[in-house]
Amino acid sequence: MRRTVGKGREATIGAALVLCSLLLCFAALEAAARVLAQRASLWRFPNYITAYRTALGSGVPTQYDARLGWVPRANFKGTDHQEAVMYTADALSLRQHNYDRPPPPADDAILAVGDSYTEGGEVEDNASWPAHLERLTKRRVINGGVGGYGLDQIVLRAEDLVARLKPATLLVGFIADDVGRAELTRRSGAAKPYFAIENGALALRNVPVPPPEAARLDLVRRVLGYSFLIDLVMRRLDLLDYWYAGVTLEHRAHRDGERVACLLMARLAALPTRTVLVAQYTPGAWRDEADRREQRRLVAHVAGCAKAAKLDVLDTFEAIERAVVKDGVAPYYINWHMNDAGNALTATLIARHLTAPR
Repeated sequence: MRRTVGKGREATIGAALVLCSLLLCFAALEAAARVLAQRASLWRFPNYITAYRTALGSGVPTQYDARLGWVPRANFKGTDHQEAVMYTADALSLRQHNYDRPPPPADDAILAVGDSYTEGGEVEDNASWPAHLERLTKRRVINGGVGGYGLDQIVLRAEDLVARLKPATLLVGFIADDVGRAELTRRSGAAKPYFAIENGALALRNVPVPPPEAARLDLVRRVLGYSFLIDLVMRRLDLLDYWYAGVTLEHRAHRDGERVACLLMARLAALPTRTVLVAQYTPGAWRDEADRREQRRLVAHVAGCAKAAKLDVLDTFEAIERAVVKDGVAPYYINWHMNDAGNALTATLIARHLTAPR
């Protein structure tokens, strides 16, 4: 005689089957997202909120700095799991490159500072433009670039490293977005220094920089924070402020970034070294006309101030545009940064500029 299942038990079994199906679908989507993404792995399961919620997350090769906000993690060698590339930094928090060959002589050294475009965002150690430049010029090139920096942090870093390393040449890389970053007291969830303008002069603020906040996660975020899929969805929906448990990713102190940038050029001009300002561009300059115009406007403003301060300026726009018109954007960019080929082209432009008659 067949046994019948009670309605209550039947409903429980049905609900369990639906739940299992949903969990299996979620697991399949999670696995697919990890396979397709560069910065995820099927074998690593960090809590993405605590590892990547700020520029100082545990999964990012950076460390707190009381003057600059953050710098590359000293003596780090391993995989930058946020960008899935090999990353190496020395005791001075300088990104290393060409460590498979004898270093060029220390005299006549070139120091490069800047944001992630200088540091080599999303590329291996030997694929940044400072790495390429060292191989091209046979001169030692020191990579002092730091991802996420604004123009204010770039100049402060330049001042610190020039005083310490005394390079023959200083290269200051920047993109248009660095001007707006100089208006911020927080960037990528981490506190940073900034300059206010008082009586027409720069006044440094927020130093010492407040140290990073400890993550305070509720049960949901402690569990679901391990999902790369959810982290990806929150990024796409621009809900990271909410998802990262109330951490303020960005806070603006003022709207004087362009004035600050102009005054910063005078600080660079006061450094005891040959200084070249190197303007670079994000792929948006060739994908969106409004973005292109704004990048060009901001670069022209900063370059004009630099020239007024008697600084040397290299604007890479025309050469990169010729290459992009000929070959397309993809051969020179990876996501938001330049790839190995793009950095090689940039290094070639810089090498030519350094040897051209002044």
